Amino acid sequence: MSSLRLLSPVGISQLRDVALAPGRRDLKGLRLGILDNGKPNADVVLDQAATYLEEKFGLIRSVTRRKTNAALATEFIDEFAEQCDVAVVGVGD
Repeated sequence: MSSLRLLSPVGISQLRDVALAPGRRDLKGLRLGILDNGKPNADVVLDQAATYLEEKFGLIRSVTRRKTNAALATEFIDEFAEQCDVAVVGVGD
């Protein structure tokens, strides 16, 4: 006799409340980091976003990096984090 095994695609979610980091009233002078995932047009979108943030909030663009693969080395992330106070990480396509 043949058997058929059915699996449910429904996952089990565990929700929990998490406190948000305290907000800042003023972003002026903070160092802005841009991390581009290397997809087409990501650089264009992120450059426009960075320019807007510089003009609107007084952020200072300090570092722009472009990923070349899916995984980032811990050293890369640590170095990037040391060079900026806030970051915009984005994708294109």
